[in-house]
Amino acid sequence: MNSDSEIYLAEWLYLAATNEAGIALWFDAFDDTRVSWRLTQARRLLRGIRQLTLSAADRARVHHCEGMLEAQLGDWNRATERFKRALDLLEGSQEVEDGVLILNDLGMVLRLQR
Repeated sequence: MNSDSEIYLAEWLYLAATNEAGIALWFDAFDDTRVSWRLTQARRLLRGIRQLTLSAADRARVHHCEGMLEAQLGDWNRATERFKRALDLLEGSQEVEDGVLILNDLGMVLRLQR
């Protein structure tokens, strides 16, 4: 990892660790790296965020992010597994919108597996 990537990762992890607004920024940064096909950087961001203590809802969102990355890479089985983990974490929560997004993406992956 070069120093620019290390600084970028450290900044986002620090922001994510400090408050809810920081976590929201982390999710935005992750989406930006994934959509821009900076997949190595996206994986590093995921690796780092897993080290933080997150709420069940935020952990579900992280699994959803992992699932989207796996789907982008064409690994349907891993994407399905990540989406199912995310849904398990949301069980019984009030995070209906997140659950709907995950179910939608899970459906997309299941259709692509046919």
